[in-house]
Amino acid sequence: MIGGIVWKYTQSDNNGQLSEEEELEKYLLEKRLELKKYFVFNLGELKRETLDIKRSDGKKITWIRGFNKLLAQHFTNLTGKTKDFIWFCAVSDTEWEEEKLNQKITDGKIYIVFDKKIAKNENIISDYVTNWGKDHFSNGITFNVISQWVNIFYSKEETVKFLKSNDPLLIKKQ
Repeated sequence: MIGGIVWKYTQSDNNGQLSEEEELEKYLLEKRLELKKYFVFNLGELKRETLDIKRSDGKKITWIRGFNKLLAQHFTNLTGKTKDFIWFCAVSDTEWEEEKLNQKITDGKIYIVFDKKIAKNENIISDYVTNWGKDHFSNGITFNVISQWVNIFYSKEETVKFLKSNDPLLIKKQ
């Protein structure tokens, strides 16, 4: 298993070729940068442990998670800046607190999809800033998970169905 993903090559059915569904699944992780409109990631690509990052006043920052190597590279490509971690800005939504977030990461079933252009314009993804603007971490992302522009899917099938219906790259492939 590499990067938490095993790709199935069905030799008996497709002579070692990926099926259409398996090919579409690659857009959920490996080929996500090729999508024309959306960016997608699975919470299972995050590290379960909270990173030990402190503000300038010494307080530990909670809800911060590191990325696996591929997701870090893709967020870096998307934003044009090196990105090593994500902080979920959920205001008062307890669904994104430590233990519940850990469970979501462990389950690996939740996919987050957002429009690339809207995300930048609406500050859905931005550099991580804390402590009333005193601390700025350009290598981190503040992710507004409760934004109206963020889609959360609870299965791979729902995610693929949404992308097939809404991303121009995949609409053309149908």
